[in-house]
Amino acid sequence: MPQFSEEERTPQQRREAVKWAVGVSMSQGGSASPELAALYQRYIAGEIDLAFIRAELTRLYPQQPTADPRYQAGHPDRYYPVPVEVAPQQYEQLDMEQPWIG
Repeated sequence: MPQFSEEERTPQQRREAVKWAVGVSMSQGGSASPELAALYQRYIAGEIDLAFIRAELTRLYPQQPTADPRYQAGHPDRYYPVPVEVAPQQYEQLDMEQPWIG
């Protein structure tokens, strides 16, 4: 059963949280993958919570192993990633006028 905080109890509150998250991502040149957009729809509907979204994103996009000496196995909170050159991924742009986002 999904667990929601006081600030995300209603569909409208969850919709506002999604709008904020998508806005932050877009302001940094990103966008939501189709998988994340589908998870957001389920979150707004109250089917899943943020913990489920985090777990699903970790499953879909696992962290890659690193040779960085600052990373110690079992202490991912102490890992500070080193920027690397990565090929940009192409995601669908979200239609901000869709009823589930607006």
